[in-house]
Amino acid sequence: MTRRDTQQPTGATVAHPLHAHGGPAREISTLSQQVRDRELTQRLDRRLVRCQFPNVVLQSLHCTQVAIRHHLTGRVVIDFLPSGRTNPLQNDARTTARREHMKRLQLLGARLAWPMTVVSDVPEALDLADPYFDPGGMTLCDPELLIADALGLPTVEDDARRYRTLSLIVERGSIQKVILSAETNLEDQTRRIVAWMHAIGW
Repeated sequence: MTRRDTQQPTGATVAHPLHAHGGPAREISTLSQQVRDRELTQRLDRRLVRCQFPNVVLQSLHCTQVAIRHHLTGRVVIDFLPSGRTNPLQNDARTTARREHMKRLQLLGARLAWPMTVVSDVPEALDLADPYFDPGGMTLCDPELLIADALGLPTVEDDARRYRTLSLIVERGSIQKVILSAETNLEDQTRRIVAWMHAIGW
């Protein structure tokens, strides 16, 4: 599969990259992807910053209907993920994941930001025991990618069209910052979010 980074009006679609195994070619590919990601982030920032978040209705993990704008009255960090973790975690891995999740909540909480997650799956496809779905944040399901289409967010395509990993920092319903990640790495994403908040004095 090839990767397409062209920004489209109703949501760019990119395919997962096929990485070569080691060597200079992979390094060049990684650097090229980082440049493309930086350029895409800049385009998204220019277009979305200070835009109002769309008033869409999504599903909670328990299949209830949630109007997302009702939960954007303060400062919220919304993580968009391709999917939840569908493979069961062993006890040790679950403990580690829970610790990482709580650390993330504490870091964001120090900036008075409430975490929210939007995944491309339907609720039935998710493991409700996953530590990432603990109370302290909100996880919503958007299998139709309503927010991506409304805002023109980049997506990926494998077996289906899904969200690409990125975060939107929203304050009182207004988008303040777009942070794009090359991989599903919430630890790195959190560091970048907190650094940006610190830089602007939040």
